[in-house]
Amino acid sequence: MNSTSVIHDKAQPRPSFSEADAARLALQLYGLAGPVKELTSERDQNFHIEADSGEQFVLKIAAAAERKETLEFQNAVMALLGERVCSGFIPQLRMTKSGDDIALVHGENHSPHFIRLLTYHPSALLAEVNPHTPELLHGLGHFLGEIDKALDGFTHPASRRELKWDLQGALWIKEYTHHIATHERLAIVEHCIRQFETRVVPVASDLRTSVVHNDANDYNVLVRDDGTGRKTVAGIIDFGDMLHSYTASEVAVAAAYAMLDKADPLAAASEIVAGYHEVFPLTELELEVLYTLICMRLAVSVTNSALQQKLHPDNKYLRISERPAWESLERLCGVDPALPHYLFRHACKLAPCPQSASVVEWLARNANAIGPVVDADLKSDQPAKVRSSAFRRKFVVQSTDFSRRFCCRPISTSRSG
Repeated sequence: MNSTSVIHDKAQPRPSFSEADAARLALQLYGLAGPVKELTSERDQNFHIEADSGEQFVLKIAAAAERKETLEFQNAVMALLGERVCSGFIPQLRMTKSGDDIALVHGENHSPHFIRLLTYHPSALLAEVNPHTPELLHGLGHFLGEIDKALDGFTHPASRRELKWDLQGALWIKEYTHHIATHERLAIVEHCIRQFETRVVPVASDLRTSVVHNDANDYNVLVRDDGTGRKTVAGIIDFGDMLHSYTASEVAVAAAYAMLDKADPLAAASEIVAGYHEVFPLTELELEVLYTLICMRLAVSVTNSALQQKLHPDNKYLRISERPAWESLERLCGVDPALPHYLFRHACKLAPCPQSASVVEWLARNANAIGPVVDADLKSDQPAKVRSSAFRRKFVVQSTDFSRRFCCRPISTSRSG
């Protein structure tokens, strides 16, 4: 991926329409009248509209650089998911009075901007809910699994695009780590990059790819109360980062955000993984590299924040996740990837260690060659005295062969699952 086409060293202007402008456009294009309030966003403008009829919508004004084909791709995905996913809210498009799904308006200096109207669901955001219970996070993983299962096999000409949030092209950050303020934090990001280059890049061609939402952060996930105090996932919004990428990146992004500000981040991530796997099973290889993908997503986030704060110092939205992302990276950078790998497998009801079956088979096949581990008869009811030389020499010899075969294996390079 050509990083210069994904990230720019110069600030890219956002639309600058006022709430009065949005109200005028809503009435002119859609015949809607009612209170208008601007919502936070990164690169476009979103306005909440409560129509006189009581219906609620979001008026989305795209940045001037946004391609119409990309918006058509998002529209097609939302329409498909609206038909196939019934367990949660998916925004749906509303046509203009003239029957267009996308309209063109002009802003300052006559810059062109595409505009759309989407349905709105009045729910709390995951960011506003505390605590994030295991059941809630499990449900989020389950919901994302439903989405990706529904999108399995879906294609669109605009789905394969260059985007800074695409984990397939995450190495763009190598050129921008100099924006990170401290040497200690720079070292953490560089460690994530090395892990990605070592564990993901060599097997990248064996990882599944598909269309993914790619942005299940806690400001895009809707939550409802079932009336008994139990919180469940109500839906998802903001399809602006959707693209064709690693299938596992869906889980990695959601898990990365779920881990923020958690006492046990790996337990939180495991719930996301388990819920997703129930609906749309992850492969053995995806589970093996998932933790590295999670850390790389966090590395992309903090590097992007460091860069964007210099380009857009007044945009507070860009700093929403920076502090907890750094805190998570500082806690996770020393974790051996084998630990989350085994935890994720266990969450998916798989043997934690991928080699367990081979180990058991080897022990059974070599039981006579190994013999008892200690000289005492441990089956006897009588107290046993174990001599210090109880471990047999031949066990040591046999276990050397065992370790060589089962305990020193590099990351797999062939797709399984």
